[in-house]
Amino acid sequence: RRIGGHMELPISKVLPFPFYFRVLGTALLVAIPMWFARFSFFDPDMIIRGLTFSIIGYLLLFSISGTLFKVITPHDWKKFKNWISLKFLARSD
Repeated sequence: RRIGGHMELPISKVLPFPFYFRVLGTALLVAIPMWFARFSFFDPDMIIRGLTFSIIGYLLLFSISGTLFKVITPHDWKKFKNWISLKFLARSD
C-alpha cells in the first residue's frame, strides 16, 4: 500500500497477483495428489519413508508442472543450475 501510494499506482500494479495465484495453484495441484499418494502407498507408521517420498515426489512434480504452466522459466532453471553448481563461489576476476 505504501509503495503504491507513493507512486500513485494501484496495488495490482505493485504486486503481481496473477503470478502469485499461478504459483499457489500449481502448488495445490501437486500437493493434493502427493498427499493422497503418500497415505495410499505407505502405512502411517512409515513416517520417514512417507516423508522422503512426499518431498522428492513434490519437488519433481512441481518442477515438471511449474515448467509446463510457465511458473518456472528457462531463466529460472539457468539460475538454479548456476546455484546448484556453486558458481557464485567462483572468482570473477
